[in-house]
Amino acid sequence: MSGPAPAIRAFHWSRRRIPRTPAEWIFALLIAGGGCLVLAQLWAALMAYPRATTAAIVLFAAYAVPFFVFISTVDYLEPEPKTLIAVAFFWGGCVALAVAITGNPALDSILAKTTSPAFAARWGPAIVGPTIEEPAKVLGILMIVMVARNQINSLVDGLAYGAVVGLGFQVVEDVFYAANAVATTAEGDQLGPVIETFIARGFVAGFWSHTVFTALAGVGLAQAVLMHRWSWPRRIAVALIGLAGAWLCHFTWNSPMLTDGLGVLAEILIKGVPPLLLVLAMVKTAVYREAEHYIECLQRLDDPQIATPMELVALRSHADRVMARRDAMSQIPWWTVGKGPVGTIRLYGTAWNLRATIRQLQRAQARLAVALSRSNHDTNCSAVALAHQEVLASRSRYETILDHRWTNGDRVAPPEQPLAGRRWADRAVRVLRRLGYARHRR
Repeated sequence: MSGPAPAIRAFHWSRRRIPRTPAEWIFALLIAGGGCLVLAQLWAALMAYPRATTAAIVLFAAYAVPFFVFISTVDYLEPEPKTLIAVAFFWGGCVALAVAITGNPALDSILAKTTSPAFAARWGPAIVGPTIEEPAKVLGILMIVMVARNQINSLVDGLAYGAVVGLGFQVVEDVFYAANAVATTAEGDQLGPVIETFIARGFVAGFWSHTVFTALAGVGLAQAVLMHRWSWPRRIAVALIGLAGAWLCHFTWNSPMLTDGLGVLAEILIKGVPPLLLVLAMVKTAVYREAEHYIECLQRLDDPQIATPMELVALRSHADRVMARRDAMSQIPWWTVGKGPVGTIRLYGTAWNLRATIRQLQRAQARLAVALSRSNHDTNCSAVALAHQEVLASRSRYETILDHRWTNGDRVAPPEQPLAGRRWADRAVRVLRRLGYARHRR
C-alpha cells in the first residue's frame, strides 16, 4: 500500500467547548452537581469565617503544587492533557467529596443501628470512609477511561489520574476540616485552628492519604484497561484488587489500631509509610517500563541527530535528564566570553540558554518517541514527521549555541596562557560549579 499514512487519531477533548458523547455529558453534569454542593458549603464557611477559610484555601492550594510537580515529573514522556488533569482534580474535589458528604453520615447511621453506637464511634471512620470514598474516587478514573480511552497507554497514566483525583479530594476535604476546626473552637475568625489543621492533615497525614490510596486504585484500573488479551472476568478482578488495596490502606489508616501506647510516630511508620513505599515502588517500576518502551522507539531510528546514546540514557529518569543538562553546560567555551564583567554576564546568559535548549530537545525527543509508538513506527505519519522536525530544530539551536556564535563563527581554541579576562570567567564557572551546572576546565 503506497501513500502517506494517516495521522494519529489524537484525543481533542481539551479543544471542545460542549460535551458530545453521553459519557461526556454525564461527566460534566456530575462535576457540576457535586461542585454546586461543595461550593454551597464552602460559601457558608466563607461567610461565617472569611479570614480563616480564605487562609485555609490558600494554604492547601499551595500544598497541592508540589504534588502536581511530582506527577508531571513522573509522567514526563507522555504527559496527560491539562484539561483531563483538571477534570480529574475537580472530580475528586467536587463529585467524590459530595458523595462523601451525603453518604458517610448515612452509612455511619446504618452501622450504628446494625452494631452499636460505641462500635460505630470507634470503627466508623475506618469502615465508612473507605467504603464510600474509595469507589467514588475510582469512578472518576473510570469516567476518564470512558471519555478518553486512548489517553490510558501505560500504568503511569492510571497512577497519574488516580493521584490527581485523590489530591482533589484531599485538598478540598482539608479546607472543610480547617473550617470545622475554627467553628469547634468557638473563638471567632482565628487562624490558629487553620494552622494546626494544615500541619496535622498536610504534613503528619498528608503524604500517605487520599493521593496515595487512589493512585494505587488507578494502577489496578489501568492494568485492567491495558490487558486487551485478558478475559473480562480477569480484567475486572484486577481492577477490583486495586480498589481493594486502596480500601485496605484507607481502612488501616483510619482504624483505631495502634492509637494507644505507641505514639504518633509509630502509628505513622506502621500505618502510613508502607502504602507510600508501595506506591513509590510502583511508580519507579512503571516509569522504567514506560521509558524503556519509548527509548526503544528512538533507538530503532538509529540517527544521532535525533538522539545520541547518552541522550537516550538521559530520557530514562528525571535525575538523568537534569544531569544531562548540567553536563551539556560544562561544554561552554569559557575562553571565548571576553573580558571583565561583560564576559561573565555573557557566560551566565549562554549557560542558561543552553540549559533551556537541552530541555526543549529532551521534550521534543519524548514527543517523537510517543508519536512513533502510537503510529507503530510509521515514519510517514504526519504526527511523526512534525515531531521529527521539532527534534531537528532543537538540535540545530543546541549546536548553534556550542558553535561559538559570539565569535562570529570563528572557532577559538583554548588559550595556552591565561587571558586577562579569565579571572572573571573563572569566578563565573566556580559559581556554576557550586550550583552543579558546569565543570572547571583548564
